[in-house]
Amino acid sequence: MSGIVGFFNVPSPVKKAFFSLYALQHRGQEACGLYVSDGQKFRGHREVGLVPSVLRMSELDRLSAINPIHAIGQVRSSVAGDPPGLNSEPRHFRHLRAEFAIASTGGLANHPELYKSLQEEGAIFQSTSISEILAHMLVKHRGRMLDALQDSLPRMVGGFSFVVMRRNRLYAIRDPHGIDPLSIAKLGDGYVIASETCAFDLLGAKFIRDVAPGEIVEFMGDEMISHTYGEPHRRAVDLMEFVYTARVDSYIHGVSVYQARYQSGVELARESYVDTDLIVGLPDSSLAGGAGYAAECGVPHGFGLVKNKYSGRSFIEPTPEDRDRAVYLKLSPVRSILEGKSVTLVDDSIVRGTTAKRIIQMVRNAGAREVHMRIASPRMIAPSFYGMNTPTFNELIANQLSTEEIREYVSADSLAFLSIDGLKRAVGLGDDVLDAPWTGNYPTPLFSHTKYVQNEWEDYINRLGDPSEL
Repeated sequence: MSGIVGFFNVPSPVKKAFFSLYALQHRGQEACGLYVSDGQKFRGHREVGLVPSVLRMSELDRLSAINPIHAIGQVRSSVAGDPPGLNSEPRHFRHLRAEFAIASTGGLANHPELYKSLQEEGAIFQSTSISEILAHMLVKHRGRMLDALQDSLPRMVGGFSFVVMRRNRLYAIRDPHGIDPLSIAKLGDGYVIASETCAFDLLGAKFIRDVAPGEIVEFMGDEMISHTYGEPHRRAVDLMEFVYTARVDSYIHGVSVYQARYQSGVELARESYVDTDLIVGLPDSSLAGGAGYAAECGVPHGFGLVKNKYSGRSFIEPTPEDRDRAVYLKLSPVRSILEGKSVTLVDDSIVRGTTAKRIIQMVRNAGAREVHMRIASPRMIAPSFYGMNTPTFNELIANQLSTEEIREYVSADSLAFLSIDGLKRAVGLGDDVLDAPWTGNYPTPLFSHTKYVQNEWEDYINRLGDPSEL
């Protein structure tokens, strides 16, 4: 999981990029990077760490020294097994015909196939990042950069977005299904591009529009020019953005993330209300859902759990040990609110089950006499092949156990999940969404993953039945 920013024709973009990347820190906590250009020279830095520790004042001054007017940056979290910083970006490439830098989000369903094919053609990789895959395709093309992008991007199948910076141009690119978000804003006479609109707000940048699925937006001079690539595809905006990934003050494809989460709580209360003394939405991503649930059922919404403001996000930690440690560091129960009460905990999702189990135990230890859990998304039963850190079916507890078995595992008095129809109603985009983690319906071919997915899906149906009936 990652977030990207781009600045074109923006004077003194370094500190502005710092603030925008800081606003996107929730999308990636392992590494950060920033590359800038004055229209001639490139200068950059990337490193393992959070935005403030990587982009220290000395680095900001060094990057600003060339008086840049363009910039691209990325925050990133790795997947389990990757060496720290292996795929950190932006990546800078210098070739006989071109010099450019790329930052990306997302992942490719055909990553192994493209990687192997390019290696067989002579490519030497320094990482497994999709930016490096794109770069190797671009340098093989003998035409203009735009032509190279239009010829190369159709080979990439998955959910992704890119910002590509040249000396005098910048390109903002979104995958043909619109799985990964990417938006454009105006700042003075220049432009800002970001994975989420929250990156615009503290700059005073004015939102213009989203990059459309399958679009290349080219920035040159004072122009913003729209191009397309490949064939049109069904729109499939990632529902996980509304469930967990995006910051609550962002808009994704015109939908307020806060309103989508609040309405998910409303839908959840309508489907699976249980009578308790108190509703507690888990901070931070489930506070809006908890508020919606409480408003719908008329039960007080209390802050029974507080978040350590210096903690990160446990879901995107790369290893189980890191995630377990993060839960204890992240949340603390408020005994004065919980003691002696029956409590409904509202959370955004159950992925592996470890977080839910430990939180319920925390709440019981703080004196709650009953602990019920309501999840503002459906049972997550299938992995993402588009960049999220859920690589295998076996890691997903809802793929292995029934709802009652999960309830027993996490030690809740009751447990219920929001239906996929309820989630779609809350978001309001109809069927133009990516719902694969809950339905197993992927919008793209899965290539080498196909047989694996078919076998796992058949095993799931045999053990637990049709997921729509659970």
